[in-house]
Amino acid sequence: MTSTGPYTQSLNRTHMFSFTDLRGESRNLTCGTGNTLMDQLDKHPEMTKFKSLVEKVEMRPQLTQPQANFTLFVPLDKHVKQPKEFFDNLDRGFAKQIVSTSTLPRAIPGDLIRSSPVSLFKSMNSDQRLYITNINDITQINNCARIVLYDIKTDNGIIHVTDEFIVPVNETFIN
Repeated sequence: MTSTGPYTQSLNRTHMFSFTDLRGESRNLTCGTGNTLMDQLDKHPEMTKFKSLVEKVEMRPQLTQPQANFTLFVPLDKHVKQPKEFFDNLDRGFAKQIVSTSTLPRAIPGDLIRSSPVSLFKSMNSDQRLYITNINDITQINNCARIVLYDIKTDNGIIHVTDEFIVPVNETFIN
């Protein structure tokens, strides 16, 4: 069975720039919207210490890509106990471990993080998994950092605010 009418699909090119993600939301991947993960770090005056680590490990291009889909766990400066000199003198390798441990390779909304009493998420640091517990409406990561604000949504991911840095650990939380 064939159509005798003209083929008009060739004029519809929305399939090239408008994608539907797995959650069913339309996601327009155009450049220059000003709401990427890096744009949020640049705009927020209380995220400068984490931003300095991102700059040190040269991860700005990854966090500005429109097709990126990361989750960042970022502490506010008022929660960080280390002085500014600590970040200025920090080894680049350890800074990269901190940033990659604080980054998940896909956007995980707060509802999903809070949905289970205990969960493990693989971070961008291949040696680290984040052990997340939810007890009495308190979400802890690796039994140390707490999430204090969920779901700062950007065009290329989500930021969750924590009360301290997520530092790589060598401990195993589950047998």
